[in-house]
Amino acid sequence: MASTPARLRDGLSARALAAAIDMTAVARDSRSLYLGLAQELHRLVEEGAVAADARLPAERVLASVLGVSRVTVASAYRELREHGIAVSVHGAGTFVVPRGDSQPWGGILRGTQPGVLEFVNAAPPASALLGPAYDAAARALSTTGLHVGYVPTGVGRLREAIARYYSARGLPTSADQILVTAGASDALHAVIDTFVEQGNRVLTEHPTYPGAIDMVRAVGGKCVPVAIDPDDPDTFVENMDRAARQHDPVLAYLMPDHSNPSGAVLPETSRRRLAATLHRHAVVTVVDEASADLRLDGDADVEPFGAPVPDRACITVGSLSKTVWGGLR
Repeated sequence: MASTPARLRDGLSARALAAAIDMTAVARDSRSLYLGLAQELHRLVEEGAVAADARLPAERVLASVLGVSRVTVASAYRELREHGIAVSVHGAGTFVVPRGDSQPWGGILRGTQPGVLEFVNAAPPASALLGPAYDAAARALSTTGLHVGYVPTGVGRLREAIARYYSARGLPTSADQILVTAGASDALHAVIDTFVEQGNRVLTEHPTYPGAIDMVRAVGGKCVPVAIDPDDPDTFVENMDRAARQHDPVLAYLMPDHSNPSGAVLPETSRRRLAATLHRHAVVTVVDEASADLRLDGDADVEPFGAPVPDRACITVGSLSKTVWGGLR
């Protein structure tokens, strides 16, 4: 597009934007549909098809026109915000941010130069175990390839291995309790989209991972923040108990191991009390363990949230992106 009409600075219609989006390119992104959509929106901004300062269409409207879920569009907008491509103004909408001389967003997604620590995505380089693991997988293709490959819940051997991992940590788990997704974000999307409806409340730590807040808001839910105090976990448990009584939440989203961004770790006694408290209030607990294995040398092992009673209403979300490689998605 050689020039952009001035009216696009006030608002870009969903149909006009949808017509410019290459959904074939979006679907080709092997990581996730929302990341493919975010990359395509970024391309349109970089090429000038969407003007700086343009207001993007409402999430629900664009989702309807594109034929995708609102969560997909909301997550794509969130990616744009996190990388400085867009900004949301309460009550006004989401706007494209004028670009300066900062690093292109595509470069951020691909990683930074060797020796540079990149704090935007909490994404370390690949583990030394990755190459041998891929070699082993390639050697197994002669037998694995005989299967049609469509396994919606995850390959059986992988689910069994994950179940053994949880059982070894103290949370008895069977393979039929495991669902394999394309990453922790996809898992959170699936859980929140299943349990949270318009107006439902979700208990969260404060501060917490902003992506989870965006997901809850995208489906019409409302987050109820409960402040974390690493030096006083008993008070945190009591405040969660009080919030559960007052707000009748359907979910609680927790990061008991190296919480993002505080880094707090909930002691075993406190996590047992909290698990029992939320179970008593019939609150399904979503435990984000994306950072659970990022322990420093000398750190003591802490039992998984929900152990040693595995029948409580608890959904654990794990990830290999922090400990092995984000590119596995």
